[in-house]
Amino acid sequence: LPESQLDEETNRVLDQMMNMASYRGVSKDVIEQSREQILAQAVEGAKRNLRLRYILTGIADAEKIEVTDEEYLARVTNLAGDFQISVDELKARFAADSREVLLKKQLRNEKALQFVLDIAKGK
Repeated sequence: LPESQLDEETNRVLDQMMNMASYRGVSKDVIEQSREQILAQAVEGAKRNLRLRYILTGIADAEKIEVTDEEYLARVTNLAGDFQISVDELKARFAADSREVLLKKQLRNEKALQFVLDIAKGK
């Protein structure tokens, strides 16, 4: 796994873990005492996430799975509702900081996963 991607994904997983710990009311002292264990878990989670992402991207490439404009717009519309902002505002934000590309990759990987699940179910 590319080190830069692993570092970035580890930071993302670590942020999620810290947010969940804060939400659950875990004290800073407990977090500090478990720092090494938390970091190790974040690294392992990041490795799993990246491996899965590479596998799903490979499947999507092999099966020529693509995300349509309608699928992207549906997800953006759903997210805009969650964030309570307009669809146009969210689209502009995503376009401004390259999250549009990331969301489309995520959607493509979700479709690849659904493809695999459908095969496993015999569809």
